[in-house]
Amino acid sequence: MPPGRARLRCACRAIPAREGAVRSVPAPAINGTVPGESGRLYFYVLKAAISFPDRFNRIEGVVNSMQRMFLHSKIRDIRLTALRPDYEGSITIDEEYLAQAGILPFEEVHVLNLSTGGRIVTYAIAGDRGSGCIELNGPAARLGMPGDEIMVLTYVLLESTEIEGHTPTIVSINPARRNR
Repeated sequence: MPPGRARLRCACRAIPAREGAVRSVPAPAINGTVPGESGRLYFYVLKAAISFPDRFNRIEGVVNSMQRMFLHSKIRDIRLTALRPDYEGSITIDEEYLAQAGILPFEEVHVLNLSTGGRIVTYAIAGDRGSGCIELNGPAARLGMPGDEIMVLTYVLLESTEIEGHTPTIVSINPARRNR
C-alpha cells in the first residue's frame, strides 16, 4: 500500500481535518482507496463504528465525536432603514448592535424578514456606531423594503461536551426607539 494511505473495510470514510476534527462523507467505493495528499490518512470505517466502538476508538487519529449546530446570537426587533442594490452584497448593521450580539464583521449571518417571510444568508458589515442603520446590500436589497421588521441570526457548531453550558446571546432592540 502506498505511504500516506490506510485501508479498512467500510461504507463511509472519516477524514481527519485540522486540529483533530473528523467529518464523515460517503466513500466512493467499498474497499477502495481515495487519492490524497502525502501524509494525510483516509480511514475507511465500516459499521465497525457502531458495531465495535471499542475498536473504532483505538484507530489513531480518529475522534469519535459529533458536532451539532446551535443558535449563537440573535438581534431582534430591528427594521430595515435602507437598501443599497448597487453594493456587491451583505447587510450593514450598526456596530453597536454587532458588539452587543457578539457578531464580527464579515461573519456569516442569516437574515429573517418577518414582513415577507424571506430568509437570506449573507455576511455582516459594521455600520456607523450609534446610527441605528440596518441596510440590505446588493442582490439581497431586492428581498426587502425599508421598514420591514427583520431578525439577524448566527449559529455555532458545538461538541456534545459544550452543549449543556451553551447559552445564546439575544439582543432585543426597542422598535419604538429606533428605525420607525
